[in-house]
Amino acid sequence: MREQIRELIYEVLMEFKEDIGKQCVVLMGLPAAGKSTFINNEAAKYIPGFSGYKVTNSDAQVLAAQYQTATNHFSWMKKNIKSQTDVLKFVESSQYVDNNGKTVKIPLTFEWWQANEGKGIKNYYNTFYKSFYATYFDIRDLAQAKEKQLFQTKMVTAGNILIIDTVGAKSAKILDRLVKTKELNYSNTIIYLEINVDLALQRDAWRQVNSGRGVGIPIIVNYAKSMDNAYNDYKAEGQKDNGVVDRLLHFVWKPAGSSPVKGTWSLKDDKRFSLKRRLKLMKEK
Repeated sequence: MREQIRELIYEVLMEFKEDIGKQCVVLMGLPAAGKSTFINNEAAKYIPGFSGYKVTNSDAQVLAAQYQTATNHFSWMKKNIKSQTDVLKFVESSQYVDNNGKTVKIPLTFEWWQANEGKGIKNYYNTFYKSFYATYFDIRDLAQAKEKQLFQTKMVTAGNILIIDTVGAKSAKILDRLVKTKELNYSNTIIYLEINVDLALQRDAWRQVNSGRGVGIPIIVNYAKSMDNAYNDYKAEGQKDNGVVDRLLHFVWKPAGSSPVKGTWSLKDDKRFSLKRRLKLMKEK
């Protein structure tokens, strides 16, 4: 009985210590699962002190690369567009294939250019972002590379909370990063936001209609095939005596009605591997 009380006190104290210390939180889930909303509305319920955080993902880098692409296009057009023929040549040369396999062409006309050239890059970008630049994903590899370069800096400057917002399907990549955060004395938590793949596709389509920013069916379906294996990899890592995963929370989305975005997150599991490791070491002493 005394040993059980001792273990309970130790567990409570260590849980409190980890909750107020440096934390790296990996948000794992399919595209359009609602990870950003979870950060803003739910995370503080389960991770005390969840404020003042910094997020690392490739989305910001994608947006920056898309804006830079639009800036380059705009600069080229100001120098080279003199007629309808020039516009047609630009439209054909700048087309791309999106993640759904659809050829996307910018709906630019010579008449629009004549009326709006003098209004500048911001007007141009805002006009054609949704219809053209929002799904310009052939530069995503570049964006991810930039995000990787920024990761080390963000780890150092994040303060007590660092969030890695990602799909998380490539467990080897995430675990490699968690080795680095562990070296910087972070407690590593993975939050798996599980959502039905059909619902993720509905949300992505809804986002495409409302913002022009969709990931695409093939990408989501391909990620969905890897999610269970990745989750099991993180769980196995947490169960190691020297594992870099300290806590693993698993939430399942419960829809409310027919809306693709209305519902609640239900906590399915909360595994505190680090506490079990410490208790094991304590017993061995």
